Amino acid sequence: MSKSGHLTTDQNNLDNSQLALFAQVWNAVECGMYVLEVLNQGEEFRCVALNPAMERIVAIPAEEILGKTITQMMDTLDTKNCHEHYLKCLDTGKVVSYEQKFRINGKFSYWLLTAAPIYGLEGTIDKLIVTVHDISGRKNAEAQVKEKEDFLLSIYDGCSTPIFVIDVLENNHFIVAGYNTACEKITKLSSSEIAGKTMIEVFGEDIGSQMQRLYIECVAFGLPITYEEYILVNGQKVWGLTTINPVKDSSGNIYRLIGTTTEITEIKNIQVKLEIKAQELEDTIKKLASTQSQLIQTEKMSSLGHLVAGIAHEINNPSNFIYGNITFAQEYIQRLLDLLELYQQCYPNPIKVIKLQIKAIELDFIREDLPLLLASIEDGAERIAEIVTSLRNFSRLDEAEYKSVDIHQGIDNTLKLLEYRLKSQSRRAEIKVIKEYANIPLIYCYVGQLNQVVMNILMNAIDALEESDTVQPKIDISTEIDQNKFFVMTISNNGSIIPHNIQQKIFDPFFTTKSVGKGTGMGLSISYQIITEKHGGTLECISEPDVGTKFIIKIPQ
Repeated sequence: MSKSGHLTTDQNNLDNSQLALFAQVWNAVECGMYVLEVLNQGEEFRCVALNPAMERIVAIPAEEILGKTITQMMDTLDTKNCHEHYLKCLDTGKVVSYEQKFRINGKFSYWLLTAAPIYGLEGTIDKLIVTVHDISGRKNAEAQVKEKEDFLLSIYDGCSTPIFVIDVLENNHFIVAGYNTACEKITKLSSSEIAGKTMIEVFGEDIGSQMQRLYIECVAFGLPITYEEYILVNGQKVWGLTTINPVKDSSGNIYRLIGTTTEITEIKNIQVKLEIKAQELEDTIKKLASTQSQLIQTEKMSSLGHLVAGIAHEINNPSNFIYGNITFAQEYIQRLLDLLELYQQCYPNPIKVIKLQIKAIELDFIREDLPLLLASIEDGAERIAEIVTSLRNFSRLDEAEYKSVDIHQGIDNTLKLLEYRLKSQSRRAEIKVIKEYANIPLIYCYVGQLNQVVMNILMNAIDALEESDTVQPKIDISTEIDQNKFFVMTISNNGSIIPHNIQQKIFDPFFTTKSVGKGTGMGLSISYQIITEKHGGTLECISEPDVGTKFIIKIPQ
């Protein structure tokens, strides 16, 4: 080796060709190389050779380095941390690699050093050969990357917007990669405790499955999607407006989803309150309209009640006159007929004029038909009396007193008034009314209003039967007191059924399926209010195929 530290061809134990080749490699390689001699079994190491590349790296002439120990070079090359790595190589007899930061001419450089043992003739390690690669560029690049990562991490964790990262695995599986601080705050979950877990594991089956479906959609279309979602935090719903963005690798495959969310819990709560208020306002408007209509209807019925009562009174006077005198008329006429018969017995051969007159007036027919005629007048008078009684009872529609009444009488009176509609017509047979009245005591109710309910339900039943093709139309009316001490009245018919979707609306104000002019949609609505609000009871409609429709009225007693 020359004084400059370069290997020469005059080395012992090597032939000239080997020395030449080694010298060429030593002088030509780009990486730095130097040889250390082991002193005092590793207490110290002395530099005995270094190649030209090493001179360029340290920017110090070889003469200033050769022959010096590591300790002596410490001030020049900051080699204080190298000794332990050389000892490790010496002790283990194995190659040792390490990175070291050196200060050269006031500047720091990063080296990757690899120390390998060199064995002497006696089989012991007497030298170490060290290769050096300047990795300052790589370390600076790593530092820059680290600086960028730290910068992005500071934005990620310092951002007030909740951010979450989802890793996309195979077969539509997704796991949490991390939450930023804002996301941890809103979810009350630590990023470290949920990392690697699925959304179902974190939020449960219902919420987690919905999240997973949205992630699958985002991956399928490869586009950002925005949606509203909620999670449960301490049992309370926390709403967020979330956007997830797909992240693709160099091959164009989506491997990650980045999500941001804005908490909208307060907005949702306000929205819910507004919806409730809007519904309350709608209900109030409906109730006002219903109340107004009911007031008008009540006023109409009140006026009608007075009118009906007046008409009944006016009809009742001549009716009583007819009915009261028919008995006397029958008696007087019978006496005349008896007298006529006695006359014929005493004078069997009257003069010709009388015979002609008897024949002209058909005296025999009169004698036979006159009693029947009087009986018919009597039946008609009785019918008028019954109708007047029904009108009088029904005219109590405006009666406000809550009292005990014979409910069966009220039902019968209502049926009397509807007899004309029950009779057979061109399109249908007569509607049969089957009454199954239980032996019940007087019922406490607002009798006038309950009569109105019965009237409304019966009229709807008749309308349904008229619109159906039922061969044998009928209405069943039953009453009882159930085990809960409720008065129960059931009115059913075998006409067309009411579809299920309409059953839910029949008690709504102004709802009707009848054509214009045939119904206002208030009859059943008012009936429902009378039963539920005035009487504290229930009014239920059940309509089934092959059975028909029935209304069940229950009133507490």
